[in-house]
Amino acid sequence: MSQQFNLTQVALELAQSTLHEHSFDQLLATVERVIPSDASALLALQRDQLKPLAIKGLMPDSLGRRFTISEHPRLQAICSANHALQFAHDCPLPDPYDGLLLAKTGDIPVHACLGLPLYDKSALLGVLTFDSLDANAFSSISADTLNTLQTL
Repeated sequence: MSQQFNLTQVALELAQSTLHEHSFDQLLATVERVIPSDASALLALQRDQLKPLAIKGLMPDSLGRRFTISEHPRLQAICSANHALQFAHDCPLPDPYDGLLLAKTGDIPVHACLGLPLYDKSALLGVLTFDSLDANAFSSISADTLNTLQTL
């Protein structure tokens, strides 16, 4: 299935969805069809913190956590960016999800990380994050695909 078809499906599903308690889970599942990963999260900006609204592949108690942006350099970098941000597999910045990944306990080994800031005009609303134990998992995702997801 082509990326363009997947993006069209994502747009259609998001346009047809109505707000209910499972909307955020549905949104994350839909985006995961374009960017498959071992763990993903949709986080909303609340003042100086990010609050998980939907998660996949992370410990269930992750939904109850609040991530203070200034304490998590990767999340801070994503929130400061105006485009998708991929972290090199050897990035020295600590991963905010260390110890929370269902697929691996303890520190997360070399892996791929991708963050997508979500804006309404110029206001940051939140972020999408993706982690994969495959260091090359996000290498083939085009900038156009990422830009399209940011504007859906």
